[in-house]
Amino acid sequence: MLAAVAGTVAGFVHRSTVEVVALTVPVGLLAGWAALAGLVLAARVLGGNRAAVLLVGAAYGLPVLLLSQFRPEGDLVIAEDVWGLSLLAGTAVVITAGVTVPFAPYSGTTRGTDAVSTGQS
Repeated sequence: MLAAVAGTVAGFVHRSTVEVVALTVPVGLLAGWAALAGLVLAARVLGGNRAAVLLVGAAYGLPVLLLSQFRPEGDLVIAEDVWGLSLLAGTAVVITAGVTVPFAPYSGTTRGTDAVSTGQS
């Protein structure tokens, strides 16, 4: 649910910029990608598997994709320009990185092999 809200917000704020010295900083894009990266990291830590990361990616990506479609009135939220395509590409990169980066090997005991579950003391 939080990922869907973050994707919707990212769709609306991705064009926000700030002028720093003579440089235009795309704070909306950076905030959207940072929110997604935080959600992907939380899914990796709390979920512990790739399915959790894919679920977050789908929940974030669905509103982003829906907001990039033309409406009957002829307008859209995420246009096919450098800002919109950067949002779509960055979303894909963050989700792909969250899925493909290897998980740390599990070093604890597995269910059924510790002393409590086997009845040994």
